[in-house]
Amino acid sequence: MTAGTNNAGRLGALAEAVLGYNPVDPEYHANAHEHHRRMAERGPIFRTPGGMWTAVSHAACSAVLRDDRFGHDPGSAAQNLFDSTQRPSVAQRSFEFMDGPDHSRLRRLVNRAFTARRVERLRPAVRTLADQLLTDVSGRIDVLADFILPLAMTTIVDMLGAPTEDNHLFRAWAEPIVRGLDPDFLLSSSELAAREQANAEFAEYFDRLVALRRAEPKDDLISALIAVEDDGVVLSGNELISMCLLLLAAGHESIMHLVGNGTVALLRDEDQLEHFRGHPGEVTNAVNELLRYDPPVVLLVRTALADAEVLGNRVRRGEIVWLQIGAANRDPAVFPDPDRLDLTRDTGGSLAFGLGIHFCIGASLARLEAAAALSALLHRDVALASEQLVHQKNVVIRGYEEVPVVLR
Repeated sequence: MTAGTNNAGRLGALAEAVLGYNPVDPEYHANAHEHHRRMAERGPIFRTPGGMWTAVSHAACSAVLRDDRFGHDPGSAAQNLFDSTQRPSVAQRSFEFMDGPDHSRLRRLVNRAFTARRVERLRPAVRTLADQLLTDVSGRIDVLADFILPLAMTTIVDMLGAPTEDNHLFRAWAEPIVRGLDPDFLLSSSELAAREQANAEFAEYFDRLVALRRAEPKDDLISALIAVEDDGVVLSGNELISMCLLLLAAGHESIMHLVGNGTVALLRDEDQLEHFRGHPGEVTNAVNELLRYDPPVVLLVRTALADAEVLGNRVRRGEIVWLQIGAANRDPAVFPDPDRLDLTRDTGGSLAFGLGIHFCIGASLARLEAAAALSALLHRDVALASEQLVHQKNVVIRGYEEVPVVLR
């Protein structure tokens, strides 16, 4: 047995104790929904061997997400798990990791710049780009690297107002930043270092870009974020950068795997693929069902800010609750026959974008891009090039290493 195998075994045992399952086991990723069902047999919310809580039912996850007694507590055990370095990195200053008045203030400001109208204005350009990326393309391609990555990256970079020629920088930063969303105890020292370096380089880049937009505003999101105010209060420089970082991560990796997971699901279900192609006017509901069926974000974490009760279980202040969104979205109490993909299903209870005050601010952008990408790709003569697909070993984000297809 090699040292690497020994280390993986120790890491797996530690993860099992903390999370209640082993996310570094390839078998888990290949059969995650079966694992979630077995976890649900222990109850809608239960203690892990490490003394933390795991919520697997829709009711338990919803209760925690709606309750303002659960949130993000700086310096708590949860932060220690996700930031062993204890450095105030850009990501941890994002309003997504804040509670109470600070979160409300920043959310109000950001909502004034990141409007539905601004997102909707992108629709024609996103549709055109999706079609262009597949024009005259045939043979084998990777849906992730060759199609949705350039689509998502170009869209978010253009929206922010960064030069298109800098796309390669954003691609280089996005991978270590998104990988770094996982708990630090699951990351190697090289992955931690890569995340910190990417955060630092991103911050330095946007410091310069924000300064340029302050001097010469343009019709882009950065200029809008600079301009917004609420009773004389504006976003600070750090808050601007953290918002840009949040949009990069959400607008890159989660959208990429929403489309990748959705492509695989539809290409493996001939009836639903036929329905998708035959009902282009229902594409938004189709995207919502794909989000429920195999969401790109499958794990959220909350800390009890005060003693609270969740479905009869006493959760004490400072204790951590892992929210298994992938399991909640297949809870049969909310979604009948949950393992069946049904593009006509009512997905109103889906937790794919969260719930409550931290509901994903980029949900409308994700739906828009996914609808354009899936429509452009799946109305072609396309088939999976391999059934042996490998999932990434990330914990927070669920997706494939690659999604090879053949276009004819």
